[in-house]
Amino acid sequence: MSAGKRKKDRADVCCRAFPAVADIPSARACKKFLGENVFYATIVAVTCEVKAWCYHVCMKEVPCLAAAFGQTLRTHREQGGLTQRELAARIGSVTSYIRFLEYGQKMPTLGTFHLLCAALTVDPHEFMAAYLQAMYRMRAAQAPELQA
Repeated sequence: MSAGKRKKDRADVCCRAFPAVADIPSARACKKFLGENVFYATIVAVTCEVKAWCYHVCMKEVPCLAAAFGQTLRTHREQGGLTQRELAARIGSVTSYIRFLEYGQKMPTLGTFHLLCAALTVDPHEFMAAYLQAMYRMRAAQAPELQA
């Protein structure tokens, strides 16, 4: 089985697990630029009601997801007046991990995501809203026809 087929199958499992996601009005707009399977996997992962592997599946499927997360993390860190070193210390990590996150080279686990939000004193939902906006801007820049 090819890697692409495995990714699609894993995303389909997520879709079947949470079929009601399609009924969320704001979610329909996101689906337009993410594509159906990746869209469902992304929404499901963010709900924190799914296993961690589903979260990582969707992050690997759309390259701009990690970059958008990093951009959002950096913005919130700078708004909070923290250095990478200070943020790393607050979550019990190392500076290089924060740097990898901010450059879109790594994605945090759901547990680490919540630690980051607590350290930044940002509501996870607020962070995710900013993250989705950053992701949309990146996707729109990659495909100008989606801006219409």
